[in-house]
Amino acid sequence: MESIHNRIARWRREAGCTKGEIVFASKFIDMIDDGVKTTTVRSGVRNYEPGTYDLYNPAKSVHGYVKIKGTSVIMFGQLTDEIAKTDGFNSVNELKNELLRFYPYLKLSDPVTVVYLEKYNKEES
Repeated sequence: MESIHNRIARWRREAGCTKGEIVFASKFIDMIDDGVKTTTVRSGVRNYEPGTYDLYNPAKSVHGYVKIKGTSVIMFGQLTDEIAKTDGFNSVNELKNELLRFYPYLKLSDPVTVVYLEKYNKEES
């Protein structure tokens, strides 16, 4: 049975209040809430339009909302320490190792999308 939180999130998407949904591993949600994680890197070319998205954990429980400010596409091998730090990692090697856990097929020449995030602030909406 669909939880009330997930039902409300679905209604918000259907009404055009949010652009869609984005899923994060549970360990990263607190980092987003704390403002430590302001980017995420996803395999391939992802088309996230700027706007507010429902924020889910892997169990598909809605956690809240996140604003996506924009995206850029680079090659996996072009990730930098700067991107790693905005993604909540200490180094680019740490970020790459984590990405390979999610996407073990990634090669240095494969495209990845850097998604620029902002903690949702309901006072701004």
